[in-house]
Amino acid sequence: MTRRRRENERFLIKVQAEVSASDRCFRGKTVRISETGIFVRSQKSFGEGTQVNIRLWLPDGRESVMKGIVRYARMANFLPRQNGMGIEFTEKDATYMQFILSLSKD
Repeated sequence: MTRRRRENERFLIKVQAEVSASDRCFRGKTVRISETGIFVRSQKSFGEGTQVNIRLWLPDGRESVMKGIVRYARMANFLPRQNGMGIEFTEKDATYMQFILSLSKD
């Protein structure tokens, strides 16, 4: 099996996140973020393929609201610190893109 190389730089950033779909909403924190997606650590997760709404509270106090699809979900009782979901963005806002660009310059 060949691993796909990631094209976008990933940043280890913890910010508050809210992921919702239909009438359910899960809160957590990001662990890794990039221009194309995020991994949110949470106690509950949506299944792979679920289209979700994402709200992030960035360190500078701004909010970012986007849409995405869950590409990876992990829920294991023996490793709860690793639980969460990898989300690929389908719609990004300017606030998030400005934040990512500021990280790339550091």
